[in-house]
Amino acid sequence: MYSYEDRMRAVQLYIKLGRRVKATIRQ
Repeated sequence: MYSYEDRMRAVQLYIKLGRRVKATIRQ
């Protein structure tokens, strides 16, 4: 089971990776 903190960390990492992928695709 994941704790609330682990979930928030995973979400933040997912958002950071998503933004990076979108930025690289735009370029």
